[in-house]
Amino acid sequence: MSRKLPKFARMPVEEAQEQIERVDSVRAQEIASTMAGQRPVLQLAADSAASGPAASSLTTLREVAVQDILHNRHNARKLPPTAAELDRLAASMKKQQRTPAAAYLDRQGRVCLIDGHRRLAAAINAGLPTLRVELQPEPENDRELYLASRAYNAEREPQSVLDDAFSWRQMLEQGVYQSQAEIGRDLDINEADVSRIMSLTTFTPRIIDLLNGQHRLLNLRMLGAIRQYFSECGEDATKALIISAEDGGLSSREVDKLRKAFNKDRVTRSRSDTKSTLAFGKARATVRQFDTARKLVIEIVDVDLAISLDGLSEKLKQAMATVLGKPS
Repeated sequence: MSRKLPKFARMPVEEAQEQIERVDSVRAQEIASTMAGQRPVLQLAADSAASGPAASSLTTLREVAVQDILHNRHNARKLPPTAAELDRLAASMKKQQRTPAAAYLDRQGRVCLIDGHRRLAAAINAGLPTLRVELQPEPENDRELYLASRAYNAEREPQSVLDDAFSWRQMLEQGVYQSQAEIGRDLDINEADVSRIMSLTTFTPRIIDLLNGQHRLLNLRMLGAIRQYFSECGEDATKALIISAEDGGLSSREVDKLRKAFNKDRVTRSRSDTKSTLAFGKARATVRQFDTARKLVIEIVDVDLAISLDGLSEKLKQAMATVLGKPS
């Protein structure tokens, strides 16, 4: 699948420089002076780079106080890091931050992330005062901001289809995209697959919390099977299934089999949870109990039509009053 780079990533050096410099220099200096422990801005000009892609781009590195960094409103990664993931990243960053976060200066001179939200959370978790960011030209619009975030993720660890599902729903609700077809065109994804991925937003927060961090389950085929199981079998059964799928190594095909077995068992139970048959001479009475419907069904067959129906009805009323209480 080809990846479309955001427009600003393809800008000439001169145009990129102009976008960065349009920020009011006095305001930028005021912000810079308040950043605790800020290192001098390091600009790597094209002629100072050794070779490769870096030689044709402008890079600005800066240490920014963590409290002064704004989040990307269209961050492509929606699932938060688990506590274990955050602890591991925080421990690593205490030693060295190997990869700077990607950011830009907005029109008010504020540092806004494009990518690097987990590194920011880990820096805060580790008690670090600053985060190293690499300043980029400001994306032209919200679509470009999202596409830039998604492109950065793809270079390291792509976001899951759950991240995609909730990102796309948010952007459709906010009018960033007008249709699923537009999303598919921008990302080179079949529209049917976009629709399948977006169906995952029906999961409840508790189910999403269980799935988060279980990377083996976060593929479209498995999540599709779990979503269908969830819609037919309910939240409690799905919670137990997710734990079994992760611990026992269930495949999506096995999840489908479990769903069918659950439904078959439910149909069997709905026919009659318990059943008892009594004989009265030639007549037979069958009592069926349906737990889920809170229902009793009494059936009497081979009845002698010469009996008194009034007498039978009276006796049944007396029996029901004894068991169920007086009629209202």
